[in-house]
Amino acid sequence: MENSEILKQISTMLSDYSQKIDQRFDGMEKRFEKIDQRFEDIDQRFEKMDQRFEDIDKRFEKIDQRFEDIDKRFEKIDQRFEDIDKRFEKIDQRFEDIDKRFEKMDRRFEDMDKRFDKMDQRFEDMDKRFDNLDKKVDGVKVELSETQETTNFLLSKFAQQEKKIQNLP
Repeated sequence: MENSEILKQISTMLSDYSQKIDQRFDGMEKRFEKIDQRFEDIDQRFEKMDQRFEDIDKRFEKIDQRFEDIDKRFEKIDQRFEDIDKRFEKIDQRFEDIDKRFEKMDRRFEDMDKRFDKMDQRFEDMDKRFDNLDKKVDGVKVELSETQETTNFLLSKFAQQEKKIQNLP
């Protein structure tokens, strides 16, 4: 009997040991379930993160599109500035041409001023000549007056002499 008792004991021990193993497996299953749950949570989080990354990518695409639009606008603005620069260059050239014309006009005016100065000098010379002529004419007038007076005196004397001659018998 002893063998049967030993077998019972072994059987009890095996039964106890198998219960403990079952309990451990149950504990491990619960742990695996928790781990599985955690992985599912992590997967959900990754899905949310993926969705967020997709949203961020879409936003970046919109931002990229906006930057492209802004770049196009800046290109248009740059072109406008180039056009304006060309216009200013043309205007500058026109002003340079106008400046040259004014310089020519200034030279002409200077030449005219010189001519007027020469004419003024000629007029002054002529005024001096006229003054000299006036003096000569005044001298001639005085001489003519004196000559007229002498002529009048002589004519009156001549008339007196003629009267005397006519009165002579």
